[in-house]
Amino acid sequence: MTFRDWRIGGISGALRQGPGFGFYIDEDEAQGFLSSMPACDLLLSYLPPASIDAKRGLDALDGYIDNKEPIYHFYAYRGEGTVDSTIGPNPTWSVGVNGILLPSPLRFL
Repeated sequence: MTFRDWRIGGISGALRQGPGFGFYIDEDEAQGFLSSMPACDLLLSYLPPASIDAKRGLDALDGYIDNKEPIYHFYAYRGEGTVDSTIGPNPTWSVGVNGILLPSPLRFL
């Protein structure tokens, strides 16, 4: 999706803890999805990158950020509204916020 020259992309889903479907994702699904997602300026996700939260984050988000270098990444899981980290060779500002709800899992915005 493009809005005022900003390329916006996202991935939704909480980390799958066991069998189930719906708004859940695992590392392999995230990797498959993000590997085909085009570069964006603003990345939205429910989960943080693993480099921010090793227990609940996704390594696939770190890989996407390293390779595609979005300017900003906003995630909702335990968001505090502060900049948590800059990630990647051309720093991406990764910010935890409250209230992101994406329309369905594994969907480009």
